[in-house]
Amino acid sequence: MKSKFAILGLVAVLLAAVAVIALGIAVGRRLAAPALSLYEYGKGANKQHGGDYKGAIADYDRALELDPQLAKAYNNRGLAKASLGRWREAIVDYNHCLEIDPTSFTAYSNRGNAKWSLHDLEGSIADYSRALELNPKTTNAWYGRGLAKWAKHDDAGAIDDFSRAIELKPDMTDAYFSRARAKRAKGVADRGIADYSRALELNPRMTNALIGRGLAKAASGDFTGATADYTRALVLSPNSTDAWYSRAEAKNSAGDFAGAITDFTRALELAPKMAAGFYQRGLAEKSRGDLDGAQADCNRAIELDPKLAYAYDARGQIKASKKDHVGALADFNHSLELNPKSAVAYIDRAWTKFELHDRDGAAADFTHAFETNPKMAEAWLGRGLLKSGAGDRDGALADLNQALELNPKLADVYGWRGRIEYLNRNWADALKDLQRYCDLTKRNRDWMQLLLWLTKARSNQREEADKELTAYLEKRDSTQTDEWTSALAQFLLDRVSETELFAATKSGDVAKAGSRLSQAWYYAGMKKLLSGDNSTAADDFEKCLETEKQNHLKPSEFARAELQALGR
Repeated sequence: MKSKFAILGLVAVLLAAVAVIALGIAVGRRLAAPALSLYEYGKGANKQHGGDYKGAIADYDRALELDPQLAKAYNNRGLAKASLGRWREAIVDYNHCLEIDPTSFTAYSNRGNAKWSLHDLEGSIADYSRALELNPKTTNAWYGRGLAKWAKHDDAGAIDDFSRAIELKPDMTDAYFSRARAKRAKGVADRGIADYSRALELNPRMTNALIGRGLAKAASGDFTGATADYTRALVLSPNSTDAWYSRAEAKNSAGDFAGAITDFTRALELAPKMAAGFYQRGLAEKSRGDLDGAQADCNRAIELDPKLAYAYDARGQIKASKKDHVGALADFNHSLELNPKSAVAYIDRAWTKFELHDRDGAAADFTHAFETNPKMAEAWLGRGLLKSGAGDRDGALADLNQALELNPKLADVYGWRGRIEYLNRNWADALKDLQRYCDLTKRNRDWMQLLLWLTKARSNQREEADKELTAYLEKRDSTQTDEWTSALAQFLLDRVSETELFAATKSGDVAKAGSRLSQAWYYAGMKKLLSGDNSTAADDFEKCLETEKQNHLKPSEFARAELQALGR
């Protein structure tokens, strides 16, 4: 009996020992869980640092199974998911982190990044702002909020935020680059060039900074500097479509149309479906006089992107150059349907309406243009020319003056204002404007030189007029010489007779012959007027107007002005 009780007692003791051991194991596990969780968290952090985001996520999962309150594991798992582009899942993890630790400024900043990537700009700005309230020295939050503001076109706000990020981290290359973009968009004085340059000092191989600085230089009119930057970018990234395309634009703006076409072609080889590339190459071809090639490129651009308003506008310009004004009008109408705020399209359509004898429609479109963009100098120029053609010279001068206030380098304004001042017999003002036109552009230079000669001759500067016209003829590009304007110049310089001048008016093109004949009568009259033979000069001016009437040409304001001054 005693042995039986002894055995039972031994069993009881053993059971109690087992219970104590089990309890100890449970307590030990409970006590060891946080340590194990941190261990898994550390493994995940190492993998994440090494770029193994999927492995990191698995480790963070185990860490959170062991300790569901480990806030930083949620934050880091969110970062790993964000690195894989799983933005929405990342936001869920950041939310969990913030439920556990509402003061985690890094989680707010990271959630702001995720929302920015999902185009939730308002949400991202709110998160970045909260992160900065918690810790004003969160550099990435300043930078991220700057990006969000820039995406919302708040360039001033973006510049301020990027500046704060730079204050905290003066060697932050991306902040300089991003601030430069915002400055370029805002149109500040240097258009961000200094910031692009600082970014390149920090990272000389930053292709985007070279392209960005090139764009800023081009916007400032420094096409040579822009081309140099794009060329450097292409050395670093020979297959950069943006660099080829941007360099082509710079060359086009600088008048190097052949070079522009070559670069646009290379860009299109890299991106064959880039509608804008075809449209821009078409503009360069148009400038070179290849209207058929230009139109083909615009057609291709429209095939690729039927909603590319600029392509319709460009094709309309090409059709207008081909005298297909009805076709041009249809394209300008389509362009404006797609983009009703295009001041350029309104101006182009206005000129087409003018050619179709719809003066009221043209005037309305010029008005629409500067209502759409009050700083569009070309709109004021266009309306000024309409007023001049209608005989309202004072109104024309007022519009032309407004155009020059907006764009003091718009050559055509000086040309037309000089023409009006000549008609008003203000020789000194006319001379100044015509000379300024010649300084700014080579377009229509032959005709402007003839008018300059007349203006100086009327100002008792005949000898100087002869010297200047002679020098111009000697330096003129022989490949662009027009035989008719050359004949007129030689006549003014007394190198060909009046008989020889009239012989030069002959042409197989009836319209051209009629136009030349009317011009010959005008210049013949001017030579006689300058020599004091007013009566014969008046006869020649009347023959000029009669010739224009017979050939259905617009009456010459110059001939009428001289007849009026002579009392005829």
